[in-house]
Amino acid sequence: MDSIFDALEDILGLDYVPDEDEISDLSLRMRGYLMRLVGVAPEDKDFTVLVARARALLDVEVPGDFIGIRVHLRRMALTALGLLDLLAPFSEPSTPSP
Repeated sequence: MDSIFDALEDILGLDYVPDEDEISDLSLRMRGYLMRLVGVAPEDKDFTVLVARARALLDVEVPGDFIGIRVHLRRMALTALGLLDLLAPFSEPSTPSP
């Protein structure tokens, strides 16, 4: 789970400019995260918009220009963050230590 937050922190950082080598990796990682999050999202009206947005982003080919790539990655990251935020109350409670 830490790796998704690392990716989100990178992509959503104000001064973050991905290298050409990072773009493909980040795009693939964000696609994987979105697919997993969509797979565990309950069929609930609160999730409908975000799940639809995630599915639409998964169908879009990564743009070829730098600004388009950055915008696409940020959209994916914000959608993942929204899904994580909604899923947080559904997380399995931690077991208290004895």
